Amino acid sequence: MLKNSNDDVLRLQKVNDEMIPFLQIWQEMVHTYTLDVYQNRVLNSLTALVELEMVLQKTLDGLYTTSYNIDSCRLETLQIIKCDHVLLKYEKSIINRLKWNLAKKAEKSIEQKSLRFQVSYAIKKIKPKYLDYVLIELYNSIHKKDFKLMTECTNTIISQCISNGWSAKALFDLNRFFKNSNSLDEKWRSFRDEIID
Repeated sequence: MLKNSNDDVLRLQKVNDEMIPFLQIWQEMVHTYTLDVYQNRVLNSLTALVELEMVLQKTLDGLYTTSYNIDSCRLETLQIIKCDHVLLKYEKSIINRLKWNLAKKAEKSIEQKSLRFQVSYAIKKIKPKYLDYVLIELYNSIHKKDFKLMTECTNTIISQCISNGWSAKALFDLNRFFKNSNSLDEKWRSFRDEIID
């Protein structure tokens, strides 16, 4: 745990008891030193799909001459998607179709084009709502004290924010929304709006 992040210190900073575990997880994950170690886990379902789409396009354009890059990226994306409880809840049909398509090798050009179409379609459908879904589930997990889902959702939000260009410092500074005398809902709304905007 980071210095000055224990329950008593956070209470003195007017953090609601309900939010303390989340804020401790958040601060630990976005701390500069932690994030350097965490970089290898920065992919979430959406960022993995975007990366796979890029690899497929580069292969179809002839920049990659074998299907090795596609296979590697495809299998990694499949593993990430299988573990994404949020997408399984909100976009089950898209995820099931993706899992089926990602489980197959794409060695021939026609198979690669077909996979690229499926991945592009999924990105188009998921991207506008993904952070909203994850933030809803994070909020619910905080209220239910579901630390496993809380950690998963926090990880996904951080991953997406990093992909969107946020720095570790900017993410860490978001804890300011929870250190005031506003109501819990006002604090959450401010935090959520900052991430969505």
